Amino acid sequence: MASIFTKFPVAEKNLLKIFASNKHISLQVVNNRTGHIFLWANTLEKEMKERLKVTGDKAWDMGAARLCAGLLARRARDAGHQQFTYERGKQRYQGKVKVVIDTLTEHGVEFIQYAGKRPPRFPWDKAG
Repeated sequence: MASIFTKFPVAEKNLLKIFASNKHISLQVVNNRTGHIFLWANTLEKEMKERLKVTGDKAWDMGAARLCAGLLARRARDAGHQQFTYERGKQRYQGKVKVVIDTLTEHGVEFIQYAGKRPPRFPWDKAG
């Protein structure tokens, strides 16, 4: 018997991974088929350290997250990858995560769904 996923093969999508601590933020884009990280940006890079006075963010100032997302968007544009998938897992859409995603969309990155799953059959079905 054929699997249901033979009708809906896994597409070549790029998964955005966000790690945000109190002092640093790290963004990685991973190919979901090969598992290779091909785009990244973080506050530990030399370029970012020169531009930022403080890498830790407060709730009122998300400068490091905004700058890091802008650097990732520029690298994505240079590499020719403008579509990412973001599966949030346990991360809520608030704080640094919200700033990163909003900044990426402002810079022209498009977020698409269904990285490793088939799309819902009916609109009232939940994804997955």
